[in-house]
Amino acid sequence: MRLQDARSDQQKRLQDAITKNNSPEINLRKMELEDMDMKVVDEEAIKKKQCTVLVLEDNKITANGTAYIINALKSGVPLKQLQLSTNPIGDDGAALLAELLHEKPDALIDLWMNDTALTNRGVQLLIEALEHPHSTLEILDLSDNKNVTDESVEGILEMLMVNKKLRLLQYNSILSKKAENHLKELYGGTVGTSQCGKYLGNYL
Repeated sequence: MRLQDARSDQQKRLQDAITKNNSPEINLRKMELEDMDMKVVDEEAIKKKQCTVLVLEDNKITANGTAYIINALKSGVPLKQLQLSTNPIGDDGAALLAELLHEKPDALIDLWMNDTALTNRGVQLLIEALEHPHSTLEILDLSDNKNVTDESVEGILEMLMVNKKLRLLQYNSILSKKAENHLKELYGGTVGTSQCGKYLGNYL
């Protein structure tokens, strides 16, 4: 009974947080949200409120919960900025997001995936999706994914050579300093400029 009461209280807190929000940005950071809560987020925040920015940072959402959001994005909702940082999304979640960006390359503008339990596989899937000629993603944050290694550099470089839209790629604490320098040297002159071209950053 106590567990049921706790879930009921959580659902009420979530519902109240969404209902009271009159902004296009809905911030649900640090609410201890789990996968089962994403159905409410999908129905109330994304579809009913038609939010354009959704902050889900620092919760307990896995790939299963992410699927609710991805299905909504496939249907053409206004959501354009998605903050999933500090959730155990993992490579399975990255695979779902990559599939979305292949099928609907204009689905998102900003995607924040720092500290989401990605490995090189998850990064590669996301990077390959950004090679789509109609990709609209402008910001991708992959920082603080401790299981990503320098093996990802070549894939990142290949993407940067063809992607014309991405303007900020964050990779703090996932590449060695040698790999960072290698990436910047190979990419060329626009690296490090925030007003034009692309900015490759290891800090915010």
